[in-house]
Amino acid sequence: MKFITLDRIKIKANNKYLLDKQIKFNKDYDHRSGTLKGEYYSSKGDVDIPYNLFIATSMLKQTLTLEFSSKILKEDYPKLISKATIEDCLKRINQLGICQIDTQGILQTGCITSMDVTTDVDLDLTPQVLDTLNERVGNYRRYKWEHYENEGIAFSRDVKSRDCKETLILYNKGRELQRNDNQAFLNTLTNKYQVLDYFNGKTRFELSLDTPKKIKHYTEVEDTYIMDVLN
Repeated sequence: MKFITLDRIKIKANNKYLLDKQIKFNKDYDHRSGTLKGEYYSSKGDVDIPYNLFIATSMLKQTLTLEFSSKILKEDYPKLISKATIEDCLKRINQLGICQIDTQGILQTGCITSMDVTTDVDLDLTPQVLDTLNERVGNYRRYKWEHYENEGIAFSRDVKSRDCKETLILYNKGRELQRNDNQAFLNTLTNKYQVLDYFNGKTRFELSLDTPKKIKHYTEVEDTYIMDVLN
């Protein structure tokens, strides 16, 4: 059965599901009052975790925020985040020595607030293909395009409202994965060359849905509970 697949996901849940912190989190203070607003961990600059991972708690809202890339799946990275892999993603957070979370509590009550819907297809994104895409999108004034990191093309719906703006990115995933900034991640894999071989010749289609309203519209759900969206 085919599930929706994601490269990135952001989840909000009750902060009671953060059971224990195994390292010191950064503190976030209110600049005016000096009161503690919350705590957070970010993998940015952490050489031991060469992929996106963000964990935060809010004292005021009593929420726990988790944001991570499908690279957290390590050797199973090609599977992406889905209904079939989301529990494994959360369990892997518990294996990093950062904190312990209640995976079942989060799965049952957590909501997705932002995500990148992702599909990898066998397509060689040649200059000729890009030229054709450029020509086609030029026929639609409500869309604009721009080059994406010299590897692909990004189409954006040209509107002012954030809730109506959409961006679809197409890029050569195999080439992108071989860039220098991905080498640290690849070197952690026991099946590095199998992963590279899987993505060779694949084009990634990535649609960013950065608000709950967009997620509801795209997935046709009333609420953005994790399992409702990924179903």
